[in-house]
Amino acid sequence: MQEMAAKQEDDLMLFFNNALKKMYWAEKNIERLLDQMHVEAFSINLKNTIEIHQLQTRRHIQRLEQVFKERELKPEGRFCEALKGLLNDAMVGFSDTVRKTRIRDVAISTCLLKITHYEMATYTMLIHMAQAIGWHAIVDLLHQNLAEEKEIVTELDRRPY
Repeated sequence: MQEMAAKQEDDLMLFFNNALKKMYWAEKNIERLLDQMHVEAFSINLKNTIEIHQLQTRRHIQRLEQVFKERELKPEGRFCEALKGLLNDAMVGFSDTVRKTRIRDVAISTCLLKITHYEMATYTMLIHMAQAIGWHAIVDLLHQNLAEEKEIVTELDRRPY
C-alpha cells in the first residue's frame, strides 16, 4: 500500500514538473507576444493594460524560476501545444485586421483574455498539485501569479480597448 502511495506521489511530482515546464515555456512566449501586441495596439487604455501584463509576466517568469529552484530543477521550458494554438490564433487576429484600428484592438483584447484564462487554469492546476504534495512555499509563489492574472482579466473587463 505504501509502495502504491509513493508511486502516486512520484507520478504527481512528474506531472507537476512537466506542467511547470510548459507554463515556463508559455510565459516566455507570452512575453514576446505582449511586446508585439503593445506595438500593434491603438488604444492608450489597451496599451496601458498590455504594459501592466508585460511587467506581471516578467515577475511570473521570475517566480517560476524560484519554483524550479525550490524543486532543485534547472529552469527549462517544454513546448505547450495549447498555448501554441492561442499564439497562432493571435497571429490570425493580426493578419485578419487592419493595423492601428479599434478592430485590431478587439482582436488583441480577445486574444489576451483567452491567454489569461489559459494561464489562470494552469496556475490553479499547479497550485492544487503543489498543495496535495505539501509544497507550501511553491503554493505561495503560484498564488501570486494567479492573483495577477485575475487582475489582468478585471482590467480587460473594465476597459477592454
